Amino acid sequence: MRPRLKKLSERLKVPAILEAAAPLVVGTALRLWNLPHQILGGDEVHALRAAVKLSLPQILVTYQPADNCIPLTALYKLLMIAGLPITEMVLRLPMLLCGLAALLVLPAGGRRGQGMRGGGRRYP
Repeated sequence: MRPRLKKLSERLKVPAILEAAAPLVVGTALRLWNLPHQILGGDEVHALRAAVKLSLPQILVTYQPADNCIPLTALYKLLMIAGLPITEMVLRLPMLLCGLAALLVLPAGGRRGQGMRGGGRRYP
């Protein structure tokens, strides 16, 4: 019987919180780096144009020839109705938050699948 190989984090005695926080910190830094210099284009512009042009009920029930993301367009419209200034960073905020949430959720899903082999059955 082979001895069980320990994970690198177990061998180095890395606390679990640090193991979970490292991808979040690195991913956040990479995502925020150069974010203000990116150019808006494609669906972001379609969503903004539809939010300016249409009313909220029209946004929620009307498909446009230019494919705008209905939930994102509705969010932009609600921000406009609330009187918040729509800057480029505000336009990118929903995607940024979803990306950061993925950095928290996806590693947990990957750890759940460790130790599984074909067909999802666990072997001793």
